[in-house]
This record gives sequence, C-alpha cells and structure tokens, in this order.
Amino acid sequence: MLKNILRTCLYSSLILPTFLFAAPAPTGCPSAEAIKVIPLGNFTDVEITTDKWYVWGQERHSFGTDYLWGFSLRNISADSRDAARNAAQKGIKTLAFQQGPTPWDHQHWACFYVTAEGYQGRAITFI
Repeated sequence: MLKNILRTCLYSSLILPTFLFAAPAPTGCPSAEAIKVIPLGNFTDVEITTDKWYVWGQERHSFGTDYLWGFSLRNISADSRDAARNAAQKGIKTLAFQQGPTPWDHQHWACFYVTAEGYQGRAITFI
C-alpha cells in the first residue's frame, strides 16, 4: 500500500507540473487593423487539409503588441496554392476580430478572426 502511494506521488510530481505550466496571458490580441497593414507577401506557406486550404504567414510579428504572433487564414476554398494565396490576400482586407486571447495549449495563446468570405483567422503566440 505504501509502495503504491509513493509511486503515485512520484508520478504526480513528474506529470503535474507540465499541466500547471501556462505562459502568461497577453493583455490583448493583435487588432484586425494591425494584421491588415502588414505586407501580405509574407503569406509564405500554403497547405491543404481535406478539401480546404489554409495560408500561414506573418510568423513572429508583434502586430503592435508586446508578444510575437504567427497568423494564418483557414477554410479557404480554392483550386490551387496560388489561388488560395490570392484569396487570402483579398480576404484579409475584411478581417474582423472575434475573440481572445484564449489558451491554445500550455504554452501558447490564440486570438480568432473571421473574414467576410468566411475564412477563419488565427493568431497564436510564440514563446
């Protein structure tokens, strides 16, 4: 019995701190206006998930905050990578803030945005 209690305490001491760690919350999210004015040629990575594209860019930019963020647009319907990138560049002009900062995982925070076209924007902090 004592052996099981000691084992549980040991495992708890190894695992529990990883669940308790969280990066401090940002005081706010990047404004949609701050994201819109960054040159969009920085949409550097375009990937497809199932039948929708997401475009990742603006990696490690402060967007006028005290944190560094990465930004992506998701849920883009397009026939090719170039078409997805072009749609993202057009869609970001209508970007609007939705919510955040929200805990993303134990080390990052996320802010959520939407465009008039229904694209989903996401800014995630870097450590």
